[in-house]
Amino acid sequence: MRARGRHYLAGPMQITSRRRLDVSWMVGGGLAVGAVALLGARFGDNERVERLWTTADLAPDGSAQVTEVIDYDFGVATDKHGIFRYVWDLSPDAPITVASDAPDDIQVTPQAMDGREGARIRIGDPDTTISGRHRYRIDYPLPGVARATTLDWEAVGVGWEVGIDEAEIHVV
Repeated sequence: MRARGRHYLAGPMQITSRRRLDVSWMVGGGLAVGAVALLGARFGDNERVERLWTTADLAPDGSAQVTEVIDYDFGVATDKHGIFRYVWDLSPDAPITVASDAPDDIQVTPQAMDGREGARIRIGDPDTTISGRHRYRIDYPLPGVARATTLDWEAVGVGWEVGIDEAEIHVV
């Protein structure tokens, strides 16, 4: 028996055309979303430490001469003046040297963090804003890194307010 009236089933040609249109919309939408994500990743405010390389050259008394090289990406930030580095057990009076392709004025102040004493190093110029990628090299002596057979060193540091993509640590 056959139903009378209009049939709403489409023929094979209409289904194929509709599927092609649906697939085109899905592919176009996916490409548009991907392009927006790519632009956001490339031009977005992606402030971060791209790479941190640090080494501690141990002395017989357990102290160390520490060198840090920090590749910092400020992204498209317009209000940044430099970086802050918190170092446990570092005396604010220690001889600290900094070199950078960005302004590298330093100010060192005592800083307690997580119940430990140390120093806060501010690197940059409060009157100059920076953006993009910059490299900082920091050298300082640190007491008590090796105690008997124990290594007591916070090599990556504490207090970072941004992510760190890659860190490489050496003890000599």
